Amino acid sequence: VTATSTNNDVFVLSLDGKSKPKMISTSKGNDNQPVYSPDGKYIAFTSMARAGFEADKQTLMLYNRATGAIINISDNLDISFGEIVWASDSKSVYYLAQNEIYNSIFKIDIETKENSLLIKEVDASSLSLVGNKLVFKVQKSTLPFEVFTANTDGS
Repeated sequence: VTATSTNNDVFVLSLDGKSKPKMISTSKGNDNQPVYSPDGKYIAFTSMARAGFEADKQTLMLYNRATGAIINISDNLDISFGEIVWASDSKSVYYLAQNEIYNSIFKIDIETKENSLLIKEVDASSLSLVGNKLVFKVQKSTLPFEVFTANTDGS
């Protein structure tokens, strides 16, 4: 089946049911993975700029819930964002991205846009934050998935 559109969007909805869903994403491409910040101020999501180009670079967008402003905090990076998870202090986002051959784990500061490589080429998936630990799965072609933890500084 051929996709008629790859333009997925991100919406917010009031839980009281009194207002219509509000679309917060603006690109013509695939917008997905919305995640509320722990402090409730932002929604982070990934976004592809072009319609119909499923291999487009996924950037990291921030929606400010108070002002309605949307900013691309990764526009200066040559990285396509995979899974994203907020830091518990809402000041940065951890994410998976392909680095050379394998997925690596990175962290980006939402104010300074400083990007840090935390764990190189670990081929991780299913990234999450549990307490003060990053938790992720790793699979090799000859072994089943294994679950690993790392400190939030990558150690």
